[in-house]
Amino acid sequence: LNRYFIKKEKDRSTVIFNIQYIQRYSVIEIIYASFLKSLGYNVKAFICAGYSYCEQDKSYLSKPNCNLCRSKTAKLIAAADIEKVDLLNFKSKKSTLNYEQFEFKNYKKIIDYETKYPIGETFYWNWLHHTNGYLIPENDLKTKKKLYDIYCSVSESYYSIKESLKKYQPKYVITCNGRFGQTRPIYFLKNKFSYDCLTWEHFAQRDHFVWLKNKCAVDQDISNYWEKIRDKKLDEKQISKTHENLDTQKKGVNIKWNILKNIDFDENYDVYKALNPNEYTKVYGE
Repeated sequence: LNRYFIKKEKDRSTVIFNIQYIQRYSVIEIIYASFLKSLGYNVKAFICAGYSYCEQDKSYLSKPNCNLCRSKTAKLIAAADIEKVDLLNFKSKKSTLNYEQFEFKNYKKIIDYETKYPIGETFYWNWLHHTNGYLIPENDLKTKKKLYDIYCSVSESYYSIKESLKKYQPKYVITCNGRFGQTRPIYFLKNKFSYDCLTWEHFAQRDHFVWLKNKCAVDQDISNYWEKIRDKKLDEKQISKTHENLDTQKKGVNIKWNILKNIDFDENYDVYKALNPNEYTKVYGE
């Protein structure tokens, strides 16, 4: 879905935005959060607790300084007068296991028995994200340390989110779509804690921002994913749409992501046309 309809009547329900850290669309999230607050919703925003590994951490790119990142996120949330929920207050103690003893294969199938959340599977997804798809990790101490950090961070993030949801009991939670340690728990736990979950995603091709809905978000169980869909019959229109989506994906394969690229904001720019500013228009920016 690329539209989300808001009820006009007053609603005092709790809405939590899983902001975690600042990324390219955080401002859109905050504007949306501020709008919901103006309608009467009880709006809160999650702030990352700070971990030894995060989703911004790549094999070729070091993760940002946690304190600076947390501070930047808190300032953005405060600027919109949104109540922050610091997940640091729910963070569990890190494992005392020596990373030199960490065996990758022993942790891939670990779950939280209360909710069946696949901690081990999510840990592996984060490893793949970190390495851009390096399927089998090396058995050296440097790799063991990174695997250990990823596992601890995924586990700590999950339990901090779980405990905060228990406390605040939201009716709605909004998060970036993803199978990572800081996003997947939000969607996975929606049935456990009885809230509705709205997700969003962005695509590299022309930098699209799209609101999704629950069933379009995260596959909770990918082990039998193909068994579920392979017998479904698509009509000609759906088949055509599928090929169109695949073609779009192929075109975007080699596009370099450069969020620092300058944008020429002039009268020919679509956003400029939509805003139609004049000499009395107030403009805010960093």
